[in-house]
Amino acid sequence: YKDERAPRLPNYRVLEKMFMDRLLQQDEVGAFAATLAEHQRATLDDGSTVLDRAVVEHNMRAVSRLYENISFEELGALLGIDAAKAEKIAWGMLLDKRLDGSIDQVDGLLHFARGGSADHSSDKLVAFDVQIEHICRSVEAVASAVAKRYPELAAPAPA
Repeated sequence: YKDERAPRLPNYRVLEKMFMDRLLQQDEVGAFAATLAEHQRATLDDGSTVLDRAVVEHNMRAVSRLYENISFEELGALLGIDAAKAEKIAWGMLLDKRLDGSIDQVDGLLHFARGGSADHSSDKLVAFDVQIEHICRSVEAVASAVAKRYPELAAPAPA
């Protein structure tokens, strides 16, 4: 990127945007794809190309620098894919640690981590899960104690 000859390359703008984690536009990607050899246009099982997948993942990382959170509908629109595919790709990137954040499936949002906030947010979620588990175990213990002391209450209701 910092080579003085780099700006003379036909795909310099695409390379610069990739280096700077900026969003790539479809026309730029199309122009770049036109310069690829046939063997570099490999198609994946879902019908997309390796380049398509790489651009979607790159743009998802670029979006993470611009937004704190985004709905999958909006993310899909930005990436040029449907919301379900955007969520699936985000999930894979989060799982592989190529993206830092979390998914809120209830609200359909992807939350991006900012600096150390991902660990803090993750710690809060883990603490919340531990609290829920503790409550569930406590309820189960109380139910077991009641059933032991009053077996008639634990008997199945007649049909």
